[in-house]
Amino acid sequence: MDINGSVAYGGQPGRRHLSGIGASRRSSFLEESLIDHYSYTSVGEAAFYCRQVLAEAGIHLGASSGAVVAACMRYLSEHPDVTDALCICADSGEKYESTVYSDSWIEKIGETLHPAETGRTGGA
Repeated sequence: MDINGSVAYGGQPGRRHLSGIGASRRSSFLEESLIDHYSYTSVGEAAFYCRQVLAEAGIHLGASSGAVVAACMRYLSEHPDVTDALCICADSGEKYESTVYSDSWIEKIGETLHPAETGRTGGA
């Protein structure tokens, strides 16, 4: 999983609005042969799932964790035969109140809250 604008898996670099996620260059340590699936996530998708998980489960996710949930939801929607999934969410939301939990910040960066969109995945 990566954020739009990152070049960790290739592609064109762009502005990344979420801290702690994404890369401005490909890592020499990346072993593509070990990756069988990847997904790009937008800020709007990550923020949507941060807020949804907080509202439905009371878990205050950080931005990268919201992006992980978005990627997982996308994968599940593209693979209806898969019925279970596990998301490892390694950050909490305290640091993100002024970003992914802020409507004015989402609007300022030109994003909208929305669930994961299909068709933004790939195989390595």
